[in-house]
Amino acid sequence: IGQSAFEDCPKLTSVTIPNSVTKIGQEAFCDCPKLTSVTIPNSVTEIGICAFSFCEGLTSVVIPESVKEIGDRAFYFCSNLTGIVIPDNVRRIGNAAFSRCFNIVDITIPSNVAEIGASAFEDCEKLSNVKYQAKASVIKEYTFKGCLSLDTISIPEGVTKIAKEAFMNCKKLPSISIPSSLNEIGTGAFKNCAALVDCTLPEGLVSVGKDVFKGCKSLGVESPEATN
Repeated sequence: IGQSAFEDCPKLTSVTIPNSVTKIGQEAFCDCPKLTSVTIPNSVTEIGICAFSFCEGLTSVVIPESVKEIGDRAFYFCSNLTGIVIPDNVRRIGNAAFSRCFNIVDITIPSNVAEIGASAFEDCEKLSNVKYQAKASVIKEYTFKGCLSLDTISIPEGVTKIAKEAFMNCKKLPSISIPSSLNEIGTGAFKNCAALVDCTLPEGLVSVGKDVFKGCKSLGVESPEATN
């Protein structure tokens, strides 16, 4: 489906994509505010940049197992999207792919995901539970920033960097499990996580940026002597 094929179709309510389609192109269904139903066939391997952004009527989407890439801002500002399952074959989740999907409650990021873009889940205000199984070694800038309801996430071994403001303003996050593989925490990574009471920094940590735990008023931190 080509770029902007159905962009700004304000009366479009339902789409069934035929199984001959392999890619949903850039902005293909962007700004279709009344689109409530999309059927994506198992032939599609890529959901393009801004493919469904600003589709505020979407409440759920089934992404088939064939999909390997979810592009930048693919579902940006799908503000009523409540249920999304990322299939096991996805390798990349783009920048701001699900940003401002205010009503998503839980998400599982499967183990084959090698890259999660910056701001991927930023401002998902009702997101409370993240099962982070990805093999991506970096949690990029703003990935979970502003996830106001986030209270459960475990970061697996293999993650080496938590980048700038990755968890900033996650105000309900009570604790964070940091793996021994982590060696860098970026500026403001956990800033204003007011409920954070427990965080143990690993022995191999070599860099902690500015304001990492600023505004974490409940926090007690255990840190290795080598931490800078």
